[in-house]
Amino acid sequence: MLPDSNINEPLSHGFASFRIRPHLPLLPGTSITNTANIYFDFNEPVITGPSVLTAEFSTAAQERAKGQEQLHLLPNPATDHLRITAEGTILNILVIAADGREVLRVSPNTQSSLIDVSGLSVGPYVVLSTLYDGTLQRGRFIKQ
Repeated sequence: MLPDSNINEPLSHGFASFRIRPHLPLLPGTSITNTANIYFDFNEPVITGPSVLTAEFSTAAQERAKGQEQLHLLPNPATDHLRITAEGTILNILVIAADGREVLRVSPNTQSSLIDVSGLSVGPYVVLSTLYDGTLQRGRFIKQ
């Protein structure tokens, strides 16, 4: 029930909001995509571009499956340096911020690597590591 912009431009603006309740568990890397159909009077809808939300931390505690290896991250919380140790030779390490941005990528080619995290902002991070055998390992740490 907004007035036409030719009649009253300031009052012709509108706002809509919504909430979602995703199915749990919501795993890191899960993408939730949404579009909206906005109707003006009896005209065809205006379809918005997709909005994509990528989850970086699960919302439920998960048990570690037997035989599933994880990265060892020390110290945690970290201030300047973080030692990352895996159960095999690490091909590359990817550090992802809570908002989904890639903030650091290294290729150590060793089983253990010391990375400099002093330039990262304070907060939670996810570490994804690919081993030479193709295994993907992940871990979490806090930057202080």
